[in-house]
Amino acid sequence: MNNSIGIVGTGVMGRSIARLCAQNGYPVLLVAHTKSSAIKAEFNLQKEIKRKVEKGHLLPEVCKRIIITESLCNLRNTKFVIEAITEAYEPKKDLYNDLETTVAKDAVIATNTSSLSISKLADGMMSPERFIGLHFFNPAEVMKLVEVKMGDETDVTAMEKAIHHLNKLGKESILFPDRAGMCVNRIIFPMLVEAMYLLQETKMESEAIDKAMKLGTNMPLGPLELCDLIGNDVVLNICDRLYEETGDLKYAAPYILKGMVMEHELGRKTGIGFYDYRGD
Repeated sequence: MNNSIGIVGTGVMGRSIARLCAQNGYPVLLVAHTKSSAIKAEFNLQKEIKRKVEKGHLLPEVCKRIIITESLCNLRNTKFVIEAITEAYEPKKDLYNDLETTVAKDAVIATNTSSLSISKLADGMMSPERFIGLHFFNPAEVMKLVEVKMGDETDVTAMEKAIHHLNKLGKESILFPDRAGMCVNRIIFPMLVEAMYLLQETKMESEAIDKAMKLGTNMPLGPLELCDLIGNDVVLNICDRLYEETGDLKYAAPYILKGMVMEHELGRKTGIGFYDYRGD
């Protein structure tokens, strides 16, 4: 399928980007790492699409446009691939090595990284000129912004192709230099960290902290609600990456976050985090 979009990674963001692309008419090849992750992705995707269709947020045909596969080989005719796997250099770079020997020579390879350097990720690639960062926000179907980040060797043609697809997906974009993090995360994560430190130090209720920010700053979600939506494991990963890349203590993760991740209290996706969602 020459007009298809390939998405590698079947987690929350991978599935969300898949729904966005399918909603806008693209055939989607969603690549899972294992048979079990493919089965889990199929179950979650069906449930998510059914709920969104019932609410009028998605068209019923979205489901028919998404094919879940376990093989990268199925991407050989795809001209645009988005990687949305774990936020770490080595697994991403290993994947790019496999992708480059699979997809067409003129295919754009994009990463949904929210914190890593595009130039460092591209180090070792045969064709770094076609590699670019596209940071979608969750849920991708709703959030209008995509942050675009070019590496030292990213070609303007790759950026133009990426922007073309983003326009067809109804997205607005900003270009961010290849620095640690992205624009939104660099600004918002110190606030998330401070909210967790307040919870840790003052023993305030999560609801009180979130209420203060929603009523005091007109935020639609409080910072702790936002952490639960993003996933506390993802929040910890981004905090660690930003702290590692910048050395700035404003990104240092509080022990309360580390403890919650160890206890698998990851937020909405596990049913418990700063709030309990198990009755929802």
